[in-house]
Amino acid sequence: MSMAGTLDRNIIEQIVREIVLQRSGAAPSEPKLVVSISARHLHLTDEHVEILFGAGHKLTPMKDLYQDGFYAAEETVMVVGPKKKMLPSVRVLGPTRPQSQVELAFTDGISLGLDLPVRASGKIEGTPGCVLVDATSKLEVHLDTDEGNAADLDHAWNIELLKQD
Repeated sequence: MSMAGTLDRNIIEQIVREIVLQRSGAAPSEPKLVVSISARHLHLTDEHVEILFGAGHKLTPMKDLYQDGFYAAEETVMVVGPKKKMLPSVRVLGPTRPQSQVELAFTDGISLGLDLPVRASGKIEGTPGCVLVDATSKLEVHLDTDEGNAADLDHAWNIELLKQD
């Protein structure tokens, strides 16, 4: 059996790191940069929290984030773009900020019909807009009286909405 078969992954990683550092001439040290993947999320002002979730509402911390004092909130909202496509449950991050901001992946932008710029967080001048919907909204279709009568809606017990091409 080879020696590599008996070493665990952490030891192999440490050996490779030492070799790379020796060849680069850098002094050995612990990595100082943390790199994370950030899923779609949004930041809200106090005013927008109250508009979306009700007067006096405060964000409810669900999970602490890497940065001290920041958290993923229990609250989510639906993000709707110009193509009338939506992302149903986008997480709100806290604490609240001076400006509301939605942060999405490029693929999210494509599906919503948004031309997303690449910018540092907080740089929102000239960015495209979208609509945020309170997550407690219920799906409802409004028909006028004639349409309702024509469909005999008063006697319906099960309704299914179908899309025809």
